[in-house]
Amino acid sequence: IVTSVRGNSLAGLISIESPLGKAVLGHKVGDRVKIPAGDDGYYVVVKRIDKTTDDSHDTVEKILVKVKKYF
Repeated sequence: IVTSVRGNSLAGLISIESPLGKAVLGHKVGDRVKIPAGDDGYYVVVKRIDKTTDDSHDTVEKILVKVKKYF
């Protein structure tokens, strides 16, 4: 999760302003989070959170999510 200036989904950098970024912030490992998208949205599971202390890359948090879409 990075600031909106650094967001680049192709490089795995998700903006805090994106639906995914907004939804997972504040959750903990193991949480199932619904991501609003289209009519139904989809769910992700937070698998890992790495707190960063290096501000040189403008990273807020590194969050690994497992995507599972439910219909």
